Amino acid sequence: MVVDLGKRLCTCGFWQLSGMPCVHACAALARVRRPDEFCHQWLTMEAYNNTYAFHINPIPGQAL
Repeated sequence: MVVDLGKRLCTCGFWQLSGMPCVHACAALARVRRPDEFCHQWLTMEAYNNTYAFHINPIPGQAL
């Protein structure tokens, strides 16, 4: 596989499709940078925690 970190590309195509570095890119990133710097911001734990920070209460009288 060929990885281009500058363009965020890998010939396997996973990175382009998912927005997350593939295993090939992670191997290259482990040598030079942190892989989390190359993931979309929506895929971070901070974004996950912000998404589920609020509670959604059920509507009274509705069957669940």
